[in-house]
Amino acid sequence: MGLPGDLIERLSRREKIFLAGGAAFFVLLLLYGLSLGYSYLTDRIDVKERLIQQKERDLKEIVTIKDDYIQLRDRVKEIDTKLRERKEFSLLSFLEGLANSKDIRTNIAYMKPQTLPLSDEYRESIAEVKIDNILLNQAIEVISAIENSPNLIRIKRLSMKTRFSDPSHMDVILLVATIEKI
Repeated sequence: MGLPGDLIERLSRREKIFLAGGAAFFVLLLLYGLSLGYSYLTDRIDVKERLIQQKERDLKEIVTIKDDYIQLRDRVKEIDTKLRERKEFSLLSFLEGLANSKDIRTNIAYMKPQTLPLSDEYRESIAEVKIDNILLNQAIEVISAIENSPNLIRIKRLSMKTRFSDPSHMDVILLVATIEKI
């Protein structure tokens, strides 16, 4: 047997054209296959890069949620500790004591207590209080005393109206709430 060059020389012109066409077809087919493979790989890389970016955003969101959860958990522990330290607290008694100390006991038209369960461990104690015919500075003192109380009390709703008969006085309706451990 001879060398491949000798074999090619022995071929007829027609066979050489056929062989060159077959080789060109094979090369084109190989290039087409490689381009398909390259396209497939670049598409997969793009998909993976987008997935990586999405997962990084998801991770940042999870970290943010975790931080929020830790802050809320710590706040619940703090509130729970304050509730355990607060012995025999009554919202109505607190409000009556406040009314006596601010000298507005006679101005209280009503106190309507209500209790709402929040969970198996906690309930919300609410009192709607209507105070008639008080001065603005007295109302501010009462609101400030409630909001600054160490007893975890907050004002959920506040309505203040000046009196028609005497604009220097007003009627105040407060919806005051606190959390109690059951």
